[in-house]
Amino acid sequence: MLDQKDFKVIIVGGGVAGLALANMLEQYGWDYLILESHSAIAPQVGASIGMFPNGLRILDQLGLYDPIHDHFEGQTRCETFYTRRADGTVISQLNDVRTHLERSFGIAKNVPGWVDGTQHTIVGQGISQLVVSGPENKVYWFLFERLSRPNYGKDITPYSREDEAEFVRLHYTLPVTENITFGQIYEAKSTSTLTPLHEVVYKKWFYKRIITIGDSAHKPNPVGGQGANGAIESCAELINAIVRMKDGRGGDLKGLTTEEVVQVSHEMQTARHERAELIVSSSHQRQALFAFEKPLQSRLIIDWISPVFGSEPLLNRIASNYLGATIIKTLPVPRRERSIPFNDELQSTPVPNKASATGRRIMIGFMALALLVTSTAWRVDLDEPQGLGPKNVTRPFDNVVAVPTPSALGIEAVSRLSIIYPWTQYVSPLLIYTVEGYRIGNQATPLAMPLLFSAAIGLVGINLAAPLHAILSAICSNERPSGRAVPLEVARSLVPALTLGYILPSILAIIPLLGVKRVDLLRFAPCLFSVLTSLFTSGLRSWQWHSCSTTKDRSRPDMDRYTKRDLQTLKSTYSFAFGIQATAHLITLGVTCYSSSALVNRTLLRSTNLFIPDNSWPNIGDDFDLLHKYDLMAGLAAVFASKIYSIWDLRRLGYIKTLEAIQVVVGVVAGQILVGPGATWAGLWYWRESVIATQSV
Repeated sequence: MLDQKDFKVIIVGGGVAGLALANMLEQYGWDYLILESHSAIAPQVGASIGMFPNGLRILDQLGLYDPIHDHFEGQTRCETFYTRRADGTVISQLNDVRTHLERSFGIAKNVPGWVDGTQHTIVGQGISQLVVSGPENKVYWFLFERLSRPNYGKDITPYSREDEAEFVRLHYTLPVTENITFGQIYEAKSTSTLTPLHEVVYKKWFYKRIITIGDSAHKPNPVGGQGANGAIESCAELINAIVRMKDGRGGDLKGLTTEEVVQVSHEMQTARHERAELIVSSSHQRQALFAFEKPLQSRLIIDWISPVFGSEPLLNRIASNYLGATIIKTLPVPRRERSIPFNDELQSTPVPNKASATGRRIMIGFMALALLVTSTAWRVDLDEPQGLGPKNVTRPFDNVVAVPTPSALGIEAVSRLSIIYPWTQYVSPLLIYTVEGYRIGNQATPLAMPLLFSAAIGLVGINLAAPLHAILSAICSNERPSGRAVPLEVARSLVPALTLGYILPSILAIIPLLGVKRVDLLRFAPCLFSVLTSLFTSGLRSWQWHSCSTTKDRSRPDMDRYTKRDLQTLKSTYSFAFGIQATAHLITLGVTCYSSSALVNRTLLRSTNLFIPDNSWPNIGDDFDLLHKYDLMAGLAAVFASKIYSIWDLRRLGYIKTLEAIQVVVGVVAGQILVGPGATWAGLWYWRESVIATQSV
């Protein structure tokens, strides 16, 4: 039953915004009246409407999601999405008021040769298309063409039917697919329009007791499908402002003054304006990409990055538009599965972009300094390397030996231990760089080259590999739970590859066997681990493919990210790495404690200044020992900073609370001493994997 009889909202227009607002007002029992000039609420005057997560979540609050879903149950749905070049060939497949463009849009039916259930985005120089399957054999089309110059205000004139006919004539043969042109779709039209494409976010949306909502206040390019969804968000914020006004007046809305209505309108616009600008800007950039407004950039992304790395970068960019979406704050949100949470569903409020950028710059600066320090430090003279293998084999690597081997240098037990210990702690860097390299969300980044970073650890040292990887992680690492997953075949390959490719060769190298002192292959053990991971992964993938009796039984790699099938295997792998490295650390501590203090001071604790090249030591073993300790310290410092930044990153994204972040930092600091840096890193990634996975519900 309606109450507050003298509080009434008059809604002008029965479009998406008007109907959404009417449904919201009914939820609170507030009176309203819709004024619509057409004889029907849903006349055939538009091309289509796209519903996205930000709009659907609000409709779900109103109890409308299930009826909408049920209405389309059994009807045509798009299951294949194509991005095509201007000639119709496929690039990728995944299962102030101003106008820069003019747009032809409409609805066709029974288009000859059209494949039902498909959507096509066609890009080209100054022109782009979006063509989508609809119910009852309908096809919805949008054709965008860039104007020779932007028009503003009164210079934006409507188009006539003659203008539309000329536009169609010019683009009649424009390919949509390999077999269908725009003209063929247009010939099957049931309705069509040619219109200027406005883009604007007005500075003020209200005047006295009047407020504008939707395209009349914030008009994005339709390529992003955010016009209707943004209108629904604005309606929700208007309701939120009215509820706050009601609560502030003791639960009564009777007799609202003009000043109070202006306050409500101002609060609504304040809550929505920044986000509306974000959506308009994002939609414009997307259309500019498709229409080759910057040809070099578009060609790089569309012709090179997208075919190689898939749709992950674009999907991440699109998803970022939904995360900050609003809701009706006094209505419950039905619980539904989500692969990415909205910002208001997170443990904490995400850190603002400015503070996030500052933290990223600090991290990059620290790592750049670490690279500078380690690359400019003085190095020992290796004109005559001894015991490192035949010169014709090893000469190319004489200047990139990262870690000397104790059997090659002939040094004593504790000094040997100071060289062996780092190799045990390299398990975590190798493992984590490999895991990050195979993450779905990192596939379009330089991080997707685990062999490169594994080789760097063995050939140039952790002191260079760790800062470089940390810099790239800060710049381009995956931030979404939907990109967390690692292919199950990779997860299952890690322990066997680590054991056979790195741990076993390391054990054989540090134990003198049959008087053999040349262990050159030890430096290539990290590469061997990476290669074996790739080989085992390919073998498992091939075996699974052939063991499935039907195509239906075969999993889709692009959908595996939602199953979390890899999570338990990854956590077991981290536990394995933790155990090995913690054991090695405790043994090292034990040997150190029970050895001669003088020997320990001379070998494990000795230090000097590598920037002054005037040090002389009795033998090459001492030189290598000293050099390696500096490399190790620089590498561990970079690794430690990387651990702290990874914790900050989770807090920045809102995935953990501040108190939990502080507790984990304390644990990481303590872990360096108690179980060692490698085990601490493995334990941190065990926890981090769980945190990110639990964001998807």
